[in-house]
Amino acid sequence: VSGTVWKVQDKGAREILALKEMTLSQSSAEEVEKCRLMVQEMEVMEQLDHANIVACYGVFFEQIKDQGNVFKIVMEFMDAGSLLDLMRAAPGNTVPIPVLGAMGRQITEGL
Repeated sequence: VSGTVWKVQDKGAREILALKEMTLSQSSAEEVEKCRLMVQEMEVMEQLDHANIVACYGVFFEQIKDQGNVFKIVMEFMDAGSLLDLMRAAPGNTVPIPVLGAMGRQITEGL
């Protein structure tokens, strides 16, 4: 599975969202199982509402000529980067203990 994330705008609500697209490389049983698990996870995420969890608004498949099946996820747009980005940007790739503690607390609150 290869993928791309697009910054998109909902025309009705004029809200900025993230659209993740993953092209399915093959139709093997393993690939189908991965997709089934992703859909299941996204269905759970759609039901969650917490400030520390990225919101998922929808999941769908689309068949695109010359590309095959594309799995798409519409999510809350997060422009601050990932936790990995934060760690890589820290001096010496070392995040200070108080920052790690705050991150851990926020992750725990999201659970």
